[in-house]
Amino acid sequence: MPATAQMNSRSIESFNVIGTEPFWNVTIDKTGITYKTPDPQKITFPYVAPLSAQGKPADYVRVYPLRGRTSGTLVIRRGACSDGMSDRKYNYTATLVLGNTVRDGCAMKK
Repeated sequence: MPATAQMNSRSIESFNVIGTEPFWNVTIDKTGITYKTPDPQKITFPYVAPLSAQGKPADYVRVYPLRGRTSGTLVIRRGACSDGMSDRKYNYTATLVLGNTVRDGCAMKK
C-alpha cells in the first residue's frame, strides 16, 4: 500500500504545534486546523488528511495543505525538536508557510 494511502486510511491524528520568536501555535484535530498568535490572530482551516512522502513510512512526514481565505502549508516531520524557550523536548519538527511568511517550530501528538 502506498504511504499516502496508509496515512489517509488512518484515523485523524491530533497535534499541538508551537513556535517562538514570534510566538504562534497550531492545533490539529477533527474539528479543523487552527493557527493562533498572541496578538490575537486566529485562522481556522478545514481538516484535510495529510499527504506523506512516497517511499517513506507514513509517520515520517505529514504535509497539510491549508485552504481558506488564507492558504498555506504545514509540514510536520518526525525528529527531535526544542522550542528554545524551555527544557521540553518534542518528537516532531514543524514548518508553517502562510502567504510569504515561513515559521519553524516543534510539534507533539495530543
